[in-house]
Amino acid sequence: MTMLGIGIPVYNDQESIGKAIDCILSQTFQDFEIHIYDNCSNDNTIKIAQEYASKDKRIFVHQNTINIGMASNFNRCIALKNYKNYKYISIKSANDLLDSTYYEKCINFLEENKDFCLCYSEGTNTASGAQPIYSYEQDDIYERIKEIISTQGVGNMNYGVLRTNIIDKIVPIKHIQGFDHIFFLNLAMLGKLKKLDEVLYDREPPVNRTEEGYRISCCSTISQRIIAIPHFVDLILGYIEFCNECFLNGLDRKQIIEMVIDISLQERYDIIAKHYSNLKNMIKVQNNLDDNDLIVLKESFHKLRHYLLKNKKFASKHTKDKFQDWMYQLNI
Repeated sequence: MTMLGIGIPVYNDQESIGKAIDCILSQTFQDFEIHIYDNCSNDNTIKIAQEYASKDKRIFVHQNTINIGMASNFNRCIALKNYKNYKYISIKSANDLLDSTYYEKCINFLEENKDFCLCYSEGTNTASGAQPIYSYEQDDIYERIKEIISTQGVGNMNYGVLRTNIIDKIVPIKHIQGFDHIFFLNLAMLGKLKKLDEVLYDREPPVNRTEEGYRISCCSTISQRIIAIPHFVDLILGYIEFCNECFLNGLDRKQIIEMVIDISLQERYDIIAKHYSNLKNMIKVQNNLDDNDLIVLKESFHKLRHYLLKNKKFASKHTKDKFQDWMYQLNI
């Protein structure tokens, strides 16, 4: 049995895919297979991947017949257990690099700590504390869930090493911004999450990102300049939808949903309000929103206001009609 299956979702990553594969091939841990999932790239990504596969029998290249979106391609990688009976799997970004000991140290930790389902490391983008990344090691599962909702770790966690035997309990991610946070919440319900304190992960920005590329990679149909409001609304509603679908294994679903709504709405309401203020000023000065932006904003405000109306506890603290006022002020 191969110990580790590594999935790499790619889309137009010709500038970085070679480096991503090389850093895997140079790992001190070598009992792995690599599955590359190409989402209809129109550059040389697939050619480069196939060249590596022709030289190493542990590398397999899969091509989607149509572009299925970032989230669905991620789900394909999570389903690696369908190909081999791996003990562990790991999703690998096509842009980021790993220290040569990354997989060895993550797997060694998981081998010795059976109550953890995911292991990842500190990264170059988080070591300074500017973008903190956390461990979630609380024994009480409700406390662990509360902590992961209250904090927002960055993508390093997304690319850690995961136990394959919990995959059947993971809800497929949806095509919304922040899907990784919902993914982490799902994992926190299944076991503890460990951050190794060593800097073993080098997170690099995507190469040559265009406005269209930004929309695709961020699972959004709205432009970068006003993306924050729909992002936070989708994340709040994504949490709630996930809690209605997830496998709870005896947990109190009502308690978890109430916790998610209470924390996520309160944590993010002020952020949404701040971005709205910036947005209103930008509209006044530049008047540069297109029709699609206005439609998405209107839908976002309506969706969140609907949940505020249903959640009387939160609405008593924050006036639910504020979102209606925002829509009038934006003339949408």
